[in-house]
Amino acid sequence: MKQAEDVPVIVMREHGSIQTALEAMKDGACDFLTQPLDKDHLLIVIRKALERDSPRRRLTCLKSEMDSRCASLVGTGTTIRTVMEAAQRAAQADAGVL
Repeated sequence: MKQAEDVPVIVMREHGSIQTALEAMKDGACDFLTQPLDKDHLLIVIRKALERDSPRRRLTCLKSEMDSRCASLVGTGTTIRTVMEAAQRAAQADAGVL
């Protein structure tokens, strides 16, 4: 299974085994469901997948915003280049930066 990194995937099959579920999860699925499908359970699974994915989406958005802000800065001096490089490294980090 090939998955876009920013899309949560829920695999549903008519019949499934533990091995099939483990393979799907290993390949990036956030959940594995079998039929018969319970609508209420499906809604819970979808809600959890979106909640789990939300921080990653926010991080992607913030990185994009940082890239566009850095692109609008003007300057060619050593100091501004040093600041820009530090900001770009900080934007790629998963940790908070002061």
